[in-house]
Amino acid sequence: MKNGIGELRGQSERALGLLASWVAGRSVGVVVSDRLRSRAVLAMEQRLLFLDPARCGLQDLVLLAPLVRHRRVVKERFRRSAVPAETVERWVERSRATLARRSPGLGRFLDDRLGAEATSAGEAEPRATVTWREVALERLSQLSGLPDGFVGLTDVDLDGIEQDLDGIAERLAAAEGDLRFTPELREMPSFEIPGHLHVHDASTRWDAVLETIRSVERPARDIERCYRAKASGVAPARTRRRRPFGSRLDAQRLHAAHVAARHGRPAAVFAPSPREDDGVFRPEQHMVLIGVDLRCLRRDESRRATFRMNLLFMLVRAYERLGIDQIVMTFCDRIISLPDGRDVYLHMPILLKDVDEPIDRRVWMRLDRAWQRHTALPARSSSFQPIQVRTLLDRLRESPRAGSYRFFGLDYFSLDHLHPSESRGEYFSRVAHAVDAELATARRDLPGEWSYATYLPKAVTDRAPKGSIVRDLGFPGDV
Repeated sequence: MKNGIGELRGQSERALGLLASWVAGRSVGVVVSDRLRSRAVLAMEQRLLFLDPARCGLQDLVLLAPLVRHRRVVKERFRRSAVPAETVERWVERSRATLARRSPGLGRFLDDRLGAEATSAGEAEPRATVTWREVALERLSQLSGLPDGFVGLTDVDLDGIEQDLDGIAERLAAAEGDLRFTPELREMPSFEIPGHLHVHDASTRWDAVLETIRSVERPARDIERCYRAKASGVAPARTRRRRPFGSRLDAQRLHAAHVAARHGRPAAVFAPSPREDDGVFRPEQHMVLIGVDLRCLRRDESRRATFRMNLLFMLVRAYERLGIDQIVMTFCDRIISLPDGRDVYLHMPILLKDVDEPIDRRVWMRLDRAWQRHTALPARSSSFQPIQVRTLLDRLRESPRAGSYRFFGLDYFSLDHLHPSESRGEYFSRVAHAVDAELATARRDLPGEWSYATYLPKAVTDRAPKGSIVRDLGFPGDV
């Protein structure tokens, strides 16, 4: 549309954030959500700009991003309440005038878009709400359907998520066709809602996160050294590769013999033997998947073995030093009860780092935020390992570069399960067979060398068939 309404839907929030940062002259993050009560919200503390794609266009992003220059004023005068609408409008007009002077092209763009808005039908509403850190959301029960992405873990205060699980239960009860039983999970139907974790690199916790990164630097170097030695053939002789030598006839150069015969020149039809398998570490051939059930990131009253948060930082830092690609994902799965009393397994994967995303300050903040806010939503947390492993492997299959890797690593950690009331032995055996089938399918779909640094509940690994992959998965004691 000429007024740009709806054009933000489906756009990369990372790309929109880069555009907003360029316009503002400083770092600004962008979140696109259908759940905003206001048309747009600017949370000054974390410099996060929330936009409703049904009511906003690129002109709103361009006009509102420069308002972060008033961050100090909001911090001093409006920490407990929103900035008055008259003040926001005055700031927006100043922003428009400044942009027009600095870039005539942006000025003409804003004139066209704002002129189209003025001629559009509909009652005018404030362009934006500016707060220090609070963002008001609509309840799920007031939306026409489930949102594309569950906004439950963010770096700002969200007003309106307390009844989210109740709203999801109401929607699922009405959308009976969306619930499905899987052969592995017979106890209850399952439903997937991808989680979004929105953070910004201006977080006040960065100093604490930086201290955590420094504390794992030494063990990360040890992991890097061991991984590189194993991949480079410096490990025991049985793990080293044979190094070919000599020359061979190169089929790609046979045409040179015909050309040489006609021109009287020597034919270069021989080439040195290839050395792709000589054991030299090549990071572009390696891919590691890291998946963590958020239930592992704590120690409860029973003092069970716990996945320490430092180990997650340690692994990510070690693979970053190695320069290999990695996908990092956490799972915030829960069991919710429908109004009619039925239980539904809610599968909520949260992507912390994608394969093509650099490990920067924002990725580290996501790791920290997942640990800090994973208990924000009250419900029966649970874990069904086959669904989580399948989601993690599917993320790799969707990557355009999945076929270019030769070495794959799976670091998956899960300590919890559904605790069925009956047939516990049959349940654990079923889980073991399902996880093993997922891993075997991944080996067929993505041929190469696979290694596993994975922890599963002992009740699952003990019931895995002898000789299966799952049988050997597990760490003793506390990891």
